[in-house]
Amino acid sequence: MKSIFLSLSLILSMALFSCKNDNAANAEATPAGAMADANQMKQQANVPAGGIAKPNETTIATGPTTTMKLSATSYDFGTVNEGDIVETSVTVTNTGKEPLVITNCHASCGCTTPTCPREPVAPGQSVDVPIKFDTKGKPGPQKKEVTITANTDPAQTKFLLSGTVKKKAQG
Repeated sequence: MKSIFLSLSLILSMALFSCKNDNAANAEATPAGAMADANQMKQQANVPAGGIAKPNETTIATGPTTTMKLSATSYDFGTVNEGDIVETSVTVTNTGKEPLVITNCHASCGCTTPTCPREPVAPGQSVDVPIKFDTKGKPGPQKKEVTITANTDPAQTKFLLSGTVKKKAQG
């Protein structure tokens, strides 16, 4: 009976003390500068040596920000046959005073592939971002979103690819 009481007391104690807000406890115990350094290291760890983050990872610019402009915000490819590869590109221009660093470039699905530059874009300069959409197995109306993440505010800029894919004839 005594061991049951001790076990319940231990479990209750653990539950009470483990429910503290870990973020608040860590913020009190860690100086603000060290916390910022840790967050920066965590973000940099998501970016491989080539400078492009893996899809679906968000990175936050840690240096100076700049501005950019896309040559268009969307592309309508019209009607194509299933199995065709739709290719387009969007021109990104650095309209700010700092180098533009694109840290991530991804699409809303695996059938759409953007290719972002790995090198910074100097102020006033432009670079093309080629985009390919594989229509295989994608009949019907299509809307694909490409997200470009860079050292801008806001950090993400979207480009929309849309059109209709005619179903391949069975045969």
